[in-house]
Amino acid sequence: MLTVTRYHRAKNTFKKIFNHRWGFLFGKICETLQNHISKISCRKLRGVALPESIAVETCTQCNNNCSFCPQSSNPRPIEYLSEIHYQQLVDKIVDARFGGALLMSINNEPLLDSRLERFVSYARVRGFTGRIGMFTNGLLLSEERAISLLKAGVQYIIINSYSNSGDKIMGKVKEWIASSEKIKELNTQFPHVQIHLLYRCKDDVLDNRAGEAPNKKTVYCRRAACVFPFSMMNITTDGSLILCCYDFYCTTKFAHIGDGSLAELWRHHYLLRARNKLYEADRTELSLCAKCDFRGYTERPPGIFRFFPV
Repeated sequence: MLTVTRYHRAKNTFKKIFNHRWGFLFGKICETLQNHISKISCRKLRGVALPESIAVETCTQCNNNCSFCPQSSNPRPIEYLSEIHYQQLVDKIVDARFGGALLMSINNEPLLDSRLERFVSYARVRGFTGRIGMFTNGLLLSEERAISLLKAGVQYIIINSYSNSGDKIMGKVKEWIASSEKIKELNTQFPHVQIHLLYRCKDDVLDNRAGEAPNKKTVYCRRAACVFPFSMMNITTDGSLILCCYDFYCTTKFAHIGDGSLAELWRHHYLLRARNKLYEADRTELSLCAKCDFRGYTERPPGIFRFFPV
């Protein structure tokens, strides 16, 4: 099923409407409400035995230059996740009977890794029955690659189509995704698979990405809870676990995938301490969170599966 939304463009328009002299008061009211929502989101997930989703970064590369992403101004060295570490992760996922979502990307472009289909197939062969998906900018997503990924076992592909105007389809994906006949064929061949196309603007000013967003260098420690460490486990290219998907340069490594079972890693003392602090809306003692203006809970365009934070 293909869905197309201009959600993010509408959100930015809404922000501009309230950017007046009285916007400060309105902003404070919204912030208070958001803080309450973030704590409620954390409360629902507090004490769960396993994460809702596990995100794994198989490579550090990206082939785009969005102004809000640290990759555009200070890219990371090119690194790849070893197959041994990936297999360790999948084996632990299966042993734990993890039923959440496996996300094949964090802050990278997953289609730059030619092993992607092999990784997905391994998870399916090992018996993982949960959702497998990814975020991509679509520049390399030809029809052939999309079919290859779906056959391997991918069930969700979320395409963030970035352009300067925010309303154009960019890259190889535009060669086939606008064709109603192609979409009908895919819907028939893969009835339980969903592809979401989101129009995004490369010049958006979003969250400050824990102080690393090139176009929003403000450091603002919001006093709010944060749902990310309560819901999502993040695995880097060297097999390490990091606190949050906003940790672009992996400064919060606290364990390795080989250090224990999935449940043990999820209950790691570092994570428990971070969750306790964040649940109380105290970000000051966590170096990453102390710089972050993320409001603490996720919003999702209509129809996107709940395991995939936007």
